[in-house]
Amino acid sequence: MALTKVTSNVITDNSVGITQLNVSDGRNGQFLKTDGSGNLSFATAGGGVDGISSSADATAITIDSSEKVGIGETTPLGKLHVKSADSGGSADSGADELVIEGSGDSGIQILSGTSDNSTILFGDSGDSAAGGLRYEQNNNALNFRTNGTWDRLYIDSSGRVGLGSQITNNQASTYDSRANDFVVSGGGDTGITIAGGSSEDIRISFTANGTTGLSKGSITYDNNADTLAIETGGTQRIRIDSDGLKFGSDTAAADALDDYEEGSWTPTHGGQNMIGVAV
Repeated sequence: MALTKVTSNVITDNSVGITQLNVSDGRNGQFLKTDGSGNLSFATAGGGVDGISSSADATAITIDSSEKVGIGETTPLGKLHVKSADSGGSADSGADELVIEGSGDSGIQILSGTSDNSTILFGDSGDSAAGGLRYEQNNNALNFRTNGTWDRLYIDSSGRVGLGSQITNNQASTYDSRANDFVVSGGGDTGITIAGGSSEDIRISFTANGTTGLSKGSITYDNNADTLAIETGGTQRIRIDSDGLKFGSDTAAADALDDYEEGSWTPTHGGQNMIGVAV
């Protein structure tokens, strides 16, 4: 005869009776659950645990033997691996605490209040906020932090870039509006250095939006020849080399401006309406 119930004191655990339980109440795949007071009930596997609500019909979260957690991934590549689709890539061991993966565009989004900041910080045992970046929602600006100080590099809502110890908040916009797209500011001597190959050119070019090909104007330093050239309209106008200042495409040493400056000259008056100069 089949049993249909488990009755108190029929099955005991450490001589403590179990209250009546109708076996026929259970369903396929369920398990017995105790409330800690000797009461048993049937529960559905995968139905969730206290504090977690789940309606998943497949494996959503995996914790492997190394305590790595995968969301949408059964073989996590990092401490926490969030995956929407397979990229075919692998995680670098130097940055695998958090892995975000997808087969197309992938990313992380930080949402904050309209007058607050969205922040990522970098720290160590000596400084929990040594470096970082934050998006300032009230200014619609991106702010960079190094060595515990913000405003090292600041990109404002108009795309103007401020760089240096004296750039704070929206300060780049306070400089000459004709030339404040990129501002470098410092409290003392301040400058910009462009370093190139020992046999190569270093160039600053000027052109109009949408222009293709060569720039309209440029300043070029030739590291190999140690010369500085200025171009306008795509043509060299001034060249400074070891001989001195030269104009156009002239490279002759004798034509350098230093030669013209030698000697003496005396201005002479050639009449009431004419001035002549004798050299």
